[in-house]
Amino acid sequence: MNTIEIISLVSKQLSLYIPLFLLTFGNFGCLFNLRVFTNKKLTTKPCSIYFLSAAVTDFFVLNFNLLTRWLQEQFNISPQSYNQIYCKFRSYLIVLLPMLSTSFVVLASFDRFAASTMSNRIRKMSNIKTVKSELLMTTLFWVIVCLHILIFYSVQYNSITSTYYCDSELGNYGLFNSIFTVLFIGLLPVILMSTFGALTIRNTRISRQRARSRQQINQQIRRKDRQLIL
Repeated sequence: MNTIEIISLVSKQLSLYIPLFLLTFGNFGCLFNLRVFTNKKLTTKPCSIYFLSAAVTDFFVLNFNLLTRWLQEQFNISPQSYNQIYCKFRSYLIVLLPMLSTSFVVLASFDRFAASTMSNRIRKMSNIKTVKSELLMTTLFWVIVCLHILIFYSVQYNSITSTYYCDSELGNYGLFNSIFTVLFIGLLPVILMSTFGALTIRNTRISRQRARSRQQINQQIRRKDRQLIL
């Protein structure tokens, strides 16, 4: 067996077992998160509800996106290559579900920023009453934004290999879809979470500095009171 055959064999084995590993431990992690964030003490906190929503969405990402991909690659079970409706909705959900999960984590990071800020107006946004409306608005936003996938994805025919496959149309939409994926799935969530995280750390440091200043002022007042008494 030469080197190329060994590499090919190892690659096949990895593509077979790594998704199973991810499915097993990913589902365990999702169930663990569900158990943690459904605790009565945590369900009253906006941040926990956002993480709970993300955990539920991640469960569907694993058991639909990853599982259908694994079945396609390993067992050639790919209804999307001949079923037009399944092709469209699978492509739609593969993009929609990760976007929802990431957006819920972004909302959680914003909630931590809002809870730590000194502005009363922004701090009021971190409350249990606004969670449902924000989750609903975020879900509706991405459901609408991703509708273009239902329109432009379809079963395509490859004349070279004489096979059918599910993909987007080429040309201008292909370019738009690539930019859309990189921007909204790759860059924007990272930028927003990094920004809110940095602002939360900044607000926390400011709060600690103010607390220390108050302690020092209180200590100085007590010393003066003692001197006056003596």
